[in-house]
Amino acid sequence: FGFEVIERKNQTLEGMNRAIAEFGSKIGGSEAALFYYAGHGIQVKNQNYLIPVNARIESEASVPYQGVNLNQVLDEMDNGKSGANIVMLDACRNNPFAGRIARSLGDRAKTVGQGWAAVTPGRDTYISFATAPGTTASDGSGRNSPFTSALLSRMSTEGQDVQLMMRG
Repeated sequence: FGFEVIERKNQTLEGMNRAIAEFGSKIGGSEAALFYYAGHGIQVKNQNYLIPVNARIESEASVPYQGVNLNQVLDEMDNGKSGANIVMLDACRNNPFAGRIARSLGDRAKTVGQGWAAVTPGRDTYISFATAPGTTASDGSGRNSPFTSALLSRMSTEGQDVQLMMRG
């Protein structure tokens, strides 16, 4: 569809931050910017975090230091002033850190939410999640998750309206 692609797989925290900064530097004034993330995500205190492969999350307090806040991506997109921003998050499956965080929090464990927290998109921004806020998504059994499989089957026509495409 004419996008310049910056592909990164299995990134560390430092790698994710570098990739997001590179992405932000390249989208300035573009017709559209698309950010796609597949991996683990977690919400803590109504903030969403993308989790790198080297994350060592032992407690709720470590999440902001070990993950990348989704707002960092949204800020890069907002600063880039592209015509449209599209964020697709194929994440928020079962949280592999939930047990450790729950043990560290005791009675306060409900501050670590299931799935993503709701996000209010900024100007000309469309955000698509693999799951509804507060729920988890299925990994599926094929090469791609059910979210990505459905997405690929709907991405057929250049120039189509993203909201119509996502409604299927």
